[in-house]
Amino acid sequence: MRQAFFVVLACLSFGAHAQPAPAGIKEMIVTGGLSSGKTYQVAEHCGAPAETLKAYKVRFDADTKGGEQLYASLGINIEQVFLQGRKEGDAFYASIKAAPNRDVVCSQTLALVKSQGARH
Repeated sequence: MRQAFFVVLACLSFGAHAQPAPAGIKEMIVTGGLSSGKTYQVAEHCGAPAETLKAYKVRFDADTKGGEQLYASLGINIEQVFLQGRKEGDAFYASIKAAPNRDVVCSQTLALVKSQGARH
């Protein structure tokens, strides 16, 4: 989903100055940014190495680069959205910290962050 989100985003940002953004694009961008921030934060709580987290954030920044004009036209501060997602990640992790499935969630999250960060 994340990869498809940024492919669509890249296509839209290329011609954003020439035409209005399609309906729903703002929600899609915000949802993607929140999800990325939440994933980052949960991975941090789950013990992801600093270099893995750094690579994941570098990938997020690379995926969103070039969309600044589109984000501005939609009233989106993508870094603030990512940070809000991190706060949501804190709350989510707190809700699963003592849950029996925490290790499964952590394992899946760490695998995702590692695979996404490795693509940069």
